[in-house]
Amino acid sequence: MGFDYDRALNKFRFINLNGKLIENPLKKTETINDNINKYLLAIDIIIAKGIDANNKSIAKYLNLNIRNVRHTINSRWGIFSQFLSFSQESKNQLKSYYFTTSGKKAISLIKKFRNYYKQLR
Repeated sequence: MGFDYDRALNKFRFINLNGKLIENPLKKTETINDNINKYLLAIDIIIAKGIDANNKSIAKYLNLNIRNVRHTINSRWGIFSQFLSFSQESKNQLKSYYFTTSGKKAISLIKKFRNYYKQLR
C-alpha cells in the first residue's frame, strides 16, 4: 500500500478497546457518515443527562424539526438498528431509544477517535 495508508495504520496501532487492539480503521465494512455519528452522540448526551432519548428530545438537542429526526432514523434504521433499540410502552408514547451492547462499544470508539483527533490540533 501507499505511504499515507501505512502512516495512518501506525497512528492507530495503540488505540484499543477493553484490552484488544482495534482492527484496521481504514477498512470499511459499513459507511457511517457524520450525520449518523451526530445522532448517536446526541442520543448518548441526552441519555447521560437522564432524559428519555426520543424523537422530540433528539430534535430539541440538535435544533431540528421532529419530522426530520423521525425520517432520518426511520429511513436509516438498517444502520441505526446495529447500535440502537427502542422501547414504547403504549401507542401514544414516543419511542425511547437506548444503546445495544454493540452501540455502547461504537459510541465509546467514536468518542475515543474524536478525542484523539482533538488532541492533534
